[in-house]
Formats: sequence, C-alpha cells, structure tokens
Amino acid sequence: MKVRRGFVWVMLLALLALAAFWGINRLDAPPPAREYSAADLAPASISTDNGFYWLVNLLQPPGADVANAAVREQTRRLFDPAAIAGPGEAGASGSVLLPDQRLFLLQMRLPVPRLLEACARDRQSLDEELKTFRHVLGRYERMLDCPEVADFTPPDPRSPAVPLVNTRGAARLWLAWAASRGLDGDWPGAVAMVQAHIQFSQKLVAGSRSVLGSMIGMALTADGLQVLAEMINQPGFVAELGPGIEAGLPPWSGRDLPIRSALLGEFLTLKRILREPDILQDSAAGPRMVRSISRVFTYQPNRTDQYLQRWLDGLQAALDQPPFQKPPLPEVLFSPEAAWWVQNGYGKSVAETSLPAARDLYQRVYIVLAWRDLVALAGRWRGEPAGEATAAAMEAALAASGRADPFSGKPYRYSPSRQCLYSVAENLTDQGGDPRKDLAVPCLLAPGSAR
Repeated sequence: MKVRRGFVWVMLLALLALAAFWGINRLDAPPPAREYSAADLAPASISTDNGFYWLVNLLQPPGADVANAAVREQTRRLFDPAAIAGPGEAGASGSVLLPDQRLFLLQMRLPVPRLLEACARDRQSLDEELKTFRHVLGRYERMLDCPEVADFTPPDPRSPAVPLVNTRGAARLWLAWAASRGLDGDWPGAVAMVQAHIQFSQKLVAGSRSVLGSMIGMALTADGLQVLAEMINQPGFVAELGPGIEAGLPPWSGRDLPIRSALLGEFLTLKRILREPDILQDSAAGPRMVRSISRVFTYQPNRTDQYLQRWLDGLQAALDQPPFQKPPLPEVLFSPEAAWWVQNGYGKSVAETSLPAARDLYQRVYIVLAWRDLVALAGRWRGEPAGEATAAAMEAALAASGRADPFSGKPYRYSPSRQCLYSVAENLTDQGGDPRKDLAVPCLLAPGSAR
C-alpha cells in the first residue's frame, strides 16, 4: 500500500509540474511594437525568370536548353507550391538535386587562392575538365550575361540548398577557365571574365533573400577577388590593365552591401516556419511528432517574434558601423536567453537554426570589403610605377589612397619583406602581413617603384 501511495504522489507531482510548465508557457509576452513583414522587402519573383531555376539547371544534361522558358517552367513545377507538377507531368531531371561529386573534387584540385598556380601545374587535366563541363560553362556564361537574372529567391522554404552549393563548383570552373586564358596571354579577357563573375556574385547576395544564398554569393565574391589579386601579380600580367580593375569593382560600403535583404528574408522565413510547422520535414529541429509536442507545450509566438526582432535589429544596427567602431554584437545573437528550456524552448530552438550562419554572413561583409580595397590598390599601383619602394613612401601613399582598413580605421599597411598589402583582419591585431593571420594581397611593384 505504501508503495502504491508513493507512486500516486509521484504521478500527482509530475502532473502538477507538467501543468505548471504548460502554464508558464501560456504567459506570452505582448506583440512587438513594430513587426516586419513581406512589405518591407521588394516583391520576389518566383516565375520562370527566377534565377534559382537557372542555378538548378546548371547541371542538367548537355542537351537541355536552360535559357528556354519552357524548360525553366518544368523546373519550377518541382519547387513552386503554386505550380507543383501533377502526376505524369515532366519536371527537371532529379539528378540536378544531387551534389555533383566531380565538381566538388574539382574544387579541391583548384584551390583559391593559388588558382593560377594549380592551373599551370596541371594544365592538361584542366583542359580536359573544361571540355567535360563545357555545357556547364556555357550556361554559367549565359546567366552572367543575362540582366533579367537578378532574383534568386527560393520559391519555397523547403527548396533544397544543393543548387546553391553546386553553383560554387560551376563558378570555380569558370574562374579556372579565366585563369587558363590569362596564362595563355589573354589577360584582358581573363580579367573581364572574373569581373563578370564578381558582378553576378553580388546579384546572388542581393537577390537570394536567404542567409545561405548570400553566404554563397559572398564566398563567390571573395573567390573572384583573390583570383584577381593573383592575376595582377603574375610576371606576365599587362600592367596597363591594373587601374581598370579598380574601376570595374563594385563601389561597396558597409551601409550599402546588399545583405540586409537576406537578413530580413531569413527573418520572415523563420516566422513562417514557426507559424506553419508542417513546412519542416524531419530535420535538425527534430522529428515531426517531437516538434508537434514541443510546439504545444513550449511555444510563445509573441516572445519568439520579439527574440527574432532583437536578432534582426542587432545585426542591422551593427552593419552601420565598421568593426573598429562597434561594440560586441548583442548577446541575443550568440546564445539563447536564460532558462530557454523552461520558457519558449520550441520558439528559440527553431529560431536559432539560422543564427550561426547569419553571424558568419555579418562577419564576412567587412572581410570582402577589405579584399576589394586591397585588390583595387594592388591593381592601381601595378600599372603606375614611379620612384623607389621605401616603407615611408608606401605608408604615405596608403594614407593618401582614400581607403581605410575597416578593422582598424587606419590606412591599409604594406610589408616590404613580404611585398604585400594587408588588413589587420578580424582579430584587429597587426601580424605584419602574415597571410595566415592577416588579409594579405601580394603587391608586385615594378623595379625601382614606389607609391
């Protein structure tokens, strides 16, 4: 009897604890004073002109005409809920939804930086790869040359990320092709190819409305800038092309780098996922049954909206100041509020699936800005030699360049021993141009030259 009575008391206490837990999570916060909505973003296009469908079709078999609207309409029926293909209707090949292992392995063999060095070392193999993927290169070129391809909004939160990942493989192949043209002596054509790639990458950053899409776009931009830096410093490079490289780079600043739409788009997607739990399949957020139970007991819509809004506002505010000026990011961007498992656990667990990537995207902004400045300066000075390259002359020239290191607020620096321009990078510490710790771009000065 005593054992049975003790069991009953334990069960009663457990039920009381569960009821208290449920009650705590029913005490929601008031709604945010101002809520972001889709009206705060430019309207997205998910019709056949959406660049996402171009990315999906990059790896279609060679005979597919991906520039044809009818072909892209078939692809749309795989992803757009408003145009899902019905039974018996043809869509794009399922293989386009799988990562292409050949392109992945090719990226390993064609590293950035040192892409030109790798291309020169294994030129015969590279030429064979260029022939194998000629159809991919042709599609990538058409996409770069098509001004209508500017919106890369995924048509649905469940749209796979593989097309974005495969895009980096196709882009690396494009940069290798540009490198091969430069090594053959066609430096104007090689530079033009890389600049077109950088312009496209920025369209992907601005038009993806997702953190992942913008991260891929920023990575493509950084790849292009580093390849340009390597080209500029090749002994056979046409020095007269140097100043034109600066003119062909986008005139970014921290305030206008187009990742704000990606952050807002990610915010709105997370809000939709929280309100429509069936959007998520079994994933890192947990199996569907577990999520459903968790949502019933530990989801506070208003408190979650406030949490997400602080996350978005904190990132947007931090973008307005370069790294050397701003305080650390708000704690809400790095860790959940205290006792997350007691209150609103479901809301925070889903919301935080995107926080690490959003933080990384934010940190990449000024890294890419520094790369852009360093490449621009290396190009400018590669084509305008004069005088003797003393440390004092370089220091004066950098101070007069009109460009400041966003990580220090001071002019960029030059290392005579390493012959490179550099930024102190995220750790805000001058490591003397060490490429493992600073952002460094070789600056090949003409004999007897200074700035």
